[in-house]
Amino acid sequence: MAENNNSSDDLEDKEFQVSHKENDEILAPENREDDVDWVISTYRKHALKAVTEELNAKLGPNRDKKSYIPPIVLDRNPINFRQSLQDLVFPTPREVNEDLLELPNGRVMLQSASGMGKTIFLKIYQEILLKEDSSSQWFPLPVYFPLEELPEGSGLSFLLEKVFDIIVDLVMREQDSDPNASLDSEALLETVQFLYGESKILFFLDGLDRLIPTDRLQAFNKLVLEGDTLGSNFIFLACRSFDFGPIADESILKRGNEAFFQISFDVISERSQKIFLGDKKTKALDKLCLFNSELLTTPALLRMVKNAYDPERDETITQTILYDRYLEYLSSPEYIRDSIAKRNESIQSESDEENSSIDVDAIKTGDELEKKIEDDDQEIIEQALTRVPINFNRLEKISLELAQSGWFQRTEEIEKGVDLKRLLNTDEEEASIWIDDELVPELKELVYVYGKRWEYIHSSFQEYFAAQALSKRSDWKTITAKYCRDERWQEIFKFFAGLTPDLNNDLYDIFFQEGALFPAGNAIMEARGLDEFHKSITGQFLKYQCKESFPQFVRFRLHQPKNIINSFDQADLKKLIVNLLSREKRDSRILFGVFELLLTLYGIDLLEIIDCQNFESLNSISELQPFMAESKNFEIVDQETMQKWGELLTVTESKFIYQDEKDEEDHVFLKEFSMMKFPVTNALYCQFAPNYRLLFPRYSKEVNEPVIGVNYYEANIFSIWMGLRLPTEKEWEKSARGCDGRDYPWGEASGYQSGYTNTGDFVEGKATPVDKFEPGVSPYGCYDMSGNVWEWCVQLHASRYTTQRIVRGGSWLNYLVHAKCIYRNSFDPSERYPSIGFRCCSLGSTELEEEEIDW
Repeated sequence: MAENNNSSDDLEDKEFQVSHKENDEILAPENREDDVDWVISTYRKHALKAVTEELNAKLGPNRDKKSYIPPIVLDRNPINFRQSLQDLVFPTPREVNEDLLELPNGRVMLQSASGMGKTIFLKIYQEILLKEDSSSQWFPLPVYFPLEELPEGSGLSFLLEKVFDIIVDLVMREQDSDPNASLDSEALLETVQFLYGESKILFFLDGLDRLIPTDRLQAFNKLVLEGDTLGSNFIFLACRSFDFGPIADESILKRGNEAFFQISFDVISERSQKIFLGDKKTKALDKLCLFNSELLTTPALLRMVKNAYDPERDETITQTILYDRYLEYLSSPEYIRDSIAKRNESIQSESDEENSSIDVDAIKTGDELEKKIEDDDQEIIEQALTRVPINFNRLEKISLELAQSGWFQRTEEIEKGVDLKRLLNTDEEEASIWIDDELVPELKELVYVYGKRWEYIHSSFQEYFAAQALSKRSDWKTITAKYCRDERWQEIFKFFAGLTPDLNNDLYDIFFQEGALFPAGNAIMEARGLDEFHKSITGQFLKYQCKESFPQFVRFRLHQPKNIINSFDQADLKKLIVNLLSREKRDSRILFGVFELLLTLYGIDLLEIIDCQNFESLNSISELQPFMAESKNFEIVDQETMQKWGELLTVTESKFIYQDEKDEEDHVFLKEFSMMKFPVTNALYCQFAPNYRLLFPRYSKEVNEPVIGVNYYEANIFSIWMGLRLPTEKEWEKSARGCDGRDYPWGEASGYQSGYTNTGDFVEGKATPVDKFEPGVSPYGCYDMSGNVWEWCVQLHASRYTTQRIVRGGSWLNYLVHAKCIYRNSFDPSERYPSIGFRCCSLGSTELEEEEIDW
């Protein structure tokens, strides 16, 4: 290739010398390099051969669903003018069936997670286009280019030069197959530049997320926001989700939403899993995937399962066993021989091309090369068997070091990839990771190297290797105690439990001591050798979790607290419970299960006392007294926060109109009580749970916004901590509408009037500060009793006839009509929704007890 003197200039400043073709007369060009049709067809021929060989090496020549599962493409475009707020918060993307290349703006962004097969999809797409008749294609030159091959710090300055090089180099291969061909690369370059100017190139650009942040921002600006950087050529951009960090704000991404047609991949369907795995799709594997759903829904891991899982060998299967088997497979002589065979086929193919003209000397050279390859095979295998454990040990050490430094591929949004020096060198020796400028076979399926950086094929490999390293550390207990409450470490501890059956009881002792029950629950299927005490306690404390978020914990509902207290030492149980109630170790999500076990020790049924809202019996339990006294102790909690956001207002004793009962004899009488002025805010909830992590920060994150994502069980425990309780429906309704039966707290709605409430009609799109809408306060001065968030309420004795729990008041996610004071809705009590909060009221009965009612 001729040197490009403008390579250091910005892409937008480049000026290419375009070969101007005269169309006045249709004449055959003197040189093939000037023949546009010949250049296109020759490029397509050699590009097809190259991409097909690459895909065959990766997937095999047979591309049916037993070797490759075509992804289901989903439309991820935010069509705000056609979507309700519900659709935006809970999107149900449609399946894309139309031809992506016929989109009017000619730009597509594919954004999907690690291991979902974006690169293979692009190359198969390229292969399909190259096989078709080019005369019917608007963009007859489909070129795949990984953006990470651009020099760091150069932005897109070298993009066109690199892409043109690929096209020219592939066309120049014609000289290898045709000895009479003599091609001028500079003339070819002019023709390629002309084709670019005529918008004949389809750019398959991969790995935007792998650029360093500054280059990523520049590339995003040029390719996405500016829009005309590559002229009218078609752009297909693929990447994982990413963040620009402090160098850009959200407005950039929002503007980018309009520029590209956005798509992603759906997870692999169960039907496709069955076809791909065949008789390896067993019930044991399905059970395992309750705890590890990504194993069967991520292509990279599904291929691993197919290679590693043997149902006859592994009657009981765990995630750790699968990864162990996969490492055995990658280090086996059979796998190494197979890799050598594929390499030899590639070498032989190249040799055949070079010797396509019958040349005795060339054939002799080919024979000698083949004999040399055969002689080297055994030596390569012996070297590999020595090298493989060294490289795996190297990955173990690096993986744990990265985790301890806070870098996790699964969660990293800004600094993608790891410095290649960490893979190449250790304190002992330089790594042997290359053979003929290619990664050694055992690393090809585990890591991906690009430029000066590398990363794991899938983030779970970092977690597995880190667990391997941790299992060999004498200080594993110290490390576990330090990181077990860091959610990024959960997968590491899951693998660790699978690797160390003899240590699992000690591991769970640390989990219990540190209040880390979620890693304990996630690891329980891996934790062979775990005794019944640790299993039962884990199940009891996690039994009331969200069924949708934690389907693996649903079976924990079978744990009965009575069986636990009859089976284990009660003194030990009380000691554990007191530890979990302490502020330092507190996890608000498990406290309902903790309370239930403690109260069972004293013969009290927690579900029953909540059902009748009678909490007097709690005052006699000594272990609860420090917990219940905290909210009044201003040495522990912040006085200003408690007084401001926990303020109570008096609701006077009287009858009121309940629901639509307008007749006076049907009015309901309530004794005097107090209701919180505001819904519980993030600031107030964090006084109760200092370790609390906001579940839906996109919709509520400020201290004066209502806490959301707190389920019914957690709301009850918070209320007990405050020395209060959840309101009954009647108490809530009277506090909201007063005695005169108004529709809304402020009276009647005059159309969709703004300034009174936050509902979906006014498109705030999130929760708002609880003190924002003063005109919308109730007759008793309570804020946000219409809109902003639904609020959990109690139906007395509800468990006798329903498994659902009532919410009232409407929310930012629903219409104004749902925010009427009489409107009732219900949800599963374990679920955590971004539109549900709660408020508390004073203790004491305000309604007639059930036995006093004249049925």
